[in-house]
Amino acid sequence: MTNEYRDLSENVIIVTGANTGIGLETAKELATAGAKVILACRDEQKGKAAEKIVDSVRSFSAQYMKLDLSDLSSVRLFVNEFKSKYNRLDALVNNAGLILQTKELTKDGFEKTFGTNHLGHFLLTNLLLDVLKKTPEFRIITVSSLAHSFTGFDMNDLNFEHRPYGNGFPAYG
Repeated sequence: MTNEYRDLSENVIIVTGANTGIGLETAKELATAGAKVILACRDEQKGKAAEKIVDSVRSFSAQYMKLDLSDLSSVRLFVNEFKSKYNRLDALVNNAGLILQTKELTKDGFEKTFGTNHLGHFLLTNLLLDVLKKTPEFRIITVSSLAHSFTGFDMNDLNFEHRPYGNGFPAYG
């Protein structure tokens, strides 16, 4: 079997939600290709465990950094810490997401699913654009689903104040 990976040994890549599922598998594959992978996760214990898993694929290729996308001040702190350590960002993989069974609000007052899955990533991407643009051939990858096609989107009720929250799927969609 031949190596089908592009050499990413000079690349720095952030993967949000890299502690489980698609995010963890993405981080492992990027590390296999040689990238320095920043595991941007809310839960420190799970993030550090994922760091060990990714490092086992390729030694010293992962670094956990705390990022809670439901808290916009956490997004700002993450970006400041990242920029203090790195002067390039080859790719940003916006992967983290959640679905809640009951309605919750973020610290900033937004419905938590929308605040985490969309607003947090929007702010993160915008705050990292200057670093991304300095890096040749940078990429922004956003993982999504088809859930939006099964629900309605009401710009006048993003916080689900006037319609039923249900099982959380309408907010997720």
